[in-house]
Amino acid sequence: MELPFHPGVSAPDATEGDPATRVLIADDAETTRALLTDLFAFENLRVVGHAGDGAEAIERACALEPDVVLMDLHMPRVDGVAASAAILELCPRTQIVVLTSHPEDQVRRTLLEAGVFAYLNKGDPWPEICDTIRRAGEFKRNLDRDRPTLREVTP
Repeated sequence: MELPFHPGVSAPDATEGDPATRVLIADDAETTRALLTDLFAFENLRVVGHAGDGAEAIERACALEPDVVLMDLHMPRVDGVAASAAILELCPRTQIVVLTSHPEDQVRRTLLEAGVFAYLNKGDPWPEICDTIRRAGEFKRNLDRDRPTLREVTP
């Protein structure tokens, strides 16, 4: 997979009117979290936090309210399947994009039926991964725009 990384080149700034998608990366591999954080800076995807296991992903998703949680499946303490279910319950507007190196058809079906936005493989083309995360972020922002404020629902 060819990655858009060029040493010494600064990441572009987010453009006005096109807010960066706020992403929480949940993966037990620290090197994967660091690499994705560096690469997302070039893609107008703003990493707002990291989680090294599913329990931490649940806590950080609730605290940080990202647009998207990028979720690995095989993690310690709480796996990505259980963490995804908890986040969908506790933070229903936050979108989850599963990114795994262990594709499992039954797990994929179960997660998509439960409300996960997308299920991707770590070997998928880089532009597809980034575009999917952006679409999930836009979907979440549209949900937020459509949600009435407390002032609008209070008589």
